Amino acid sequence: MESAESTGPMSLGSRLMNVFAAPGELFAAVAAAPFSVANWLVPAALVAAIGLFANLVVFSQPALVQQIVAMQDREIDRAVERGRIRAEDAPRVREAAQGLGMAVAKVAGGVGAAVAAVLTPLWWGFLGWLVGRWVFRAPVRYLRTVEVAGLASLVAGLGTLVGLFLAVGLGRLMAGPHLGLLVPDFDIGNRLHLTLGAINLFTLWQLALVAFGVSRLIQRAFLPVALVLAGLWAGYKGVAVILGWVQFAL
Repeated sequence: MESAESTGPMSLGSRLMNVFAAPGELFAAVAAAPFSVANWLVPAALVAAIGLFANLVVFSQPALVQQIVAMQDREIDRAVERGRIRAEDAPRVREAAQGLGMAVAKVAGGVGAAVAAVLTPLWWGFLGWLVGRWVFRAPVRYLRTVEVAGLASLVAGLGTLVGLFLAVGLGRLMAGPHLGLLVPDFDIGNRLHLTLGAINLFTLWQLALVAFGVSRLIQRAFLPVALVLAGLWAGYKGVAVILGWVQFAL
């Protein structure tokens, strides 16, 4: 097989396609080429567009909106039980949540999807940089690992679409390509459910791609890089589960 150097630079379109078709060829080309901000920003824009689309579809489905309302009611009940909301104020809080609160949730969902699309490669790139620079002592620059993470984030975009199809098809808001799919009544306040939801097929695929890309950048074997990166990922996901923040963890 010809090397990336002998075949010339890989086009942006080819880089985006090769995330799925030929990741080995892709990351060899990325490691051999100068830094390109497009490797981060273009995937981020595509993933943001997918997130915005998914958010619009979810809020257009009455069955899924009703589940959002049920989740809000459940959280209000918990707040009453813990003394954060007075029982006599609960009806007014519910009314506000189903009115203005629902509109805010729709906007926040769209904005959150766009922000997450930009921040996720920065976070995964930071984890990759920690592994490369401080564990394997390789002189890798942070923005180079952000390139790898940006390209790998396209897998997360695909995962969002698969999750959307599952949610709409099954009529379950929290359905997705994760172990939480096995739970009939997923509760975001249940740590076991959050743990199952964190074990997502597309997230693991994304993690493997980041590890593969970083291993090419630092010229180390894939498996040790993947094991260290997986350990870091499992650690921060574990903290997110304990705090109940896993649905917000990048």
